[in-house]
Amino acid sequence: MLAPFLLIVSFVAIKIKLYLDEYVPRRVVVRHDGGRKIISVETKKKNIQIPVKEFWRTNCRETLEVRLNGLAFGRYRLGLYKGAYGYVDSYAVSDSGLLIEDTNGKRYYLAFDNIDEVVDAIMDDSIREKAITVRDKAKENRT
Repeated sequence: MLAPFLLIVSFVAIKIKLYLDEYVPRRVVVRHDGGRKIISVETKKKNIQIPVKEFWRTNCRETLEVRLNGLAFGRYRLGLYKGAYGYVDSYAVSDSGLLIEDTNGKRYYLAFDNIDEVVDAIMDDSIREKAITVRDKAKENRT
């Protein structure tokens, strides 16, 4: 009787861990390469290269309306969402962030507590490359 329950709980825990490893940003690198701006988002499982066409400061509530595939709890909004701007891959661990459109038209949403450092690095063409460690104040306050 207990075995099916433990199996289901284990499955859900593993699924949550996989989403966290795949979508929670750990480090963001902003590069300026011959007039092009490239943002590299590093998670525990993957490294996403985003050639920036445009970006906007937005709030997650207006950008991410319907979760299609992913995880949402507290300030975390991870995975594929649909909203006012269409389909968006979200790497959000905060409420306020950047909506980024790449050169192919795909949209990404980055949100974490020190997102202003990313905006400053994108706007400053004198910076060749800048690595930014993602900070999560809610997580820092728990420890």
